[in-house]
Amino acid sequence: MRGLIRNYLVRRESAALEGDTDAEAASRMVARKALSEDEVKLQLQKWLQSKGWDVAVAMGKERGPDIAAAKGRMRWLVEVKGLGSRPQMNINYFLAVLGQILQRMEDGCAHYSVAFPDQPVFRRLWSRLPRVAKERTLVSALFVGPRGEVDEVR
Repeated sequence: MRGLIRNYLVRRESAALEGDTDAEAASRMVARKALSEDEVKLQLQKWLQSKGWDVAVAMGKERGPDIAAAKGRMRWLVEVKGLGSRPQMNINYFLAVLGQILQRMEDGCAHYSVAFPDQPVFRRLWSRLPRVAKERTLVSALFVGPRGEVDEVR
């Protein structure tokens, strides 16, 4: 039995450097499309404000919740992570942000979320988190796209 090996031309982004391998160019394209942690925070701030929330954001390494929002008597706390530079880092970031939000759960009436750039790796990790864990903690995930679109998934 014979197999076929085929090569296909892939359109490379014009900003790719000459001499880059296709993998390096693809990696750079993905990294450019994914928002950094602070960019995710700023997009969430805009989104929450557009929904009528008063929002406080901890940028960079500031202490406290990444995002604390209030609307009347309602509170919403969000912990945010960006895309890691290595695939293994994303799993660690995902687990770390879950631990952070669980440690912030002091108000039984508040809404709690974790937020990530809208990347397949984070959606996959969220989908693998057991349904029972999501239901018992009432934590939702916010996936933030490059244009500021936000998808809340429970």
